[in-house]
Amino acid sequence: MDTQVNALQPGPENPHWLMKIRLIAGLAGHFPPGLFLRYLLVGVWNTVVGFSIYALITYYLTKTHLPAAYMYSVAPSCFINITMAFFLYKWFVFRTKGNYWREYRRTMAVYGSAFIPAMIAIPTLTKLLEWVFHMGPIAPYIANALLTVVGVIYTFLGYKKYSFKPVEVPPAGAGVIRTDSTQP
Repeated sequence: MDTQVNALQPGPENPHWLMKIRLIAGLAGHFPPGLFLRYLLVGVWNTVVGFSIYALITYYLTKTHLPAAYMYSVAPSCFINITMAFFLYKWFVFRTKGNYWREYRRTMAVYGSAFIPAMIAIPTLTKLLEWVFHMGPIAPYIANALLTVVGVIYTFLGYKKYSFKPVEVPPAGAGVIRTDSTQP
């Protein structure tokens, strides 16, 4: 008789099965289907354009024999890409009105909080791909593509929970201090 229990198999032999289903359902709640689909569609476009800008800048800087040219490509390609992403996500994904400056600053904060780790990760991952997998000149492109996958999840949650979070309007009368002595 087989005593090993499948991790996803429901039943009394696997009390953690229900916890796993609740965890998955809880995580799925952060990714509403219509919203996430629009995010992915805009994200695919944005990723193709952003990666193309990064690749072009890297290619031209490499032709100048600049050491670690890929490092100099990250900042300008990110700035262009973030600005384009902001407008596409604002208008087509989260569909917010007004608050352009506030949301743009918050979008920059979400990307900015990922920028420093990415600047550390890209040379590390590039060298790892060169040494371990002998990828040579394509290593920085593969490293950037791998980091993009992590960035998609991080930025979606950052946008949804912070950048494009609706401004909460206090209810009428909130924050009003009564100055008369006939308080109820």
